[in-house]
Amino acid sequence: MSSACIHTPAQQLDVALSQHHRLLRWGKIQDASSDVDDAVRQQFIASWSRRSAERRIVDMEPVGIDLDQKTGTARVQVQISWIDVDGISVAGANAGVTGFR
Repeated sequence: MSSACIHTPAQQLDVALSQHHRLLRWGKIQDASSDVDDAVRQQFIASWSRRSAERRIVDMEPVGIDLDQKTGTARVQVQISWIDVDGISVAGANAGVTGFR
């Protein structure tokens, strides 16, 4: 087995976050919600559906990760940059997701 196939938990989380953020940038909220814990999934979908109707995500960068070793879930804080749908305003803010798995 090649060592390139072996991923540490940190590497696995990095890959999962990258894919999750890519799905959100492309507006694939239902697909991105599969990474979110069942307890907060509906809230996540509603929140991101509302956001995507108003904004187009330009970039998402993790700025904090709190991993719960017992549950295997994480609270992820990200810096989000976006353009308003009207194309006039560019802005950024921090957002958090609890229950990312």
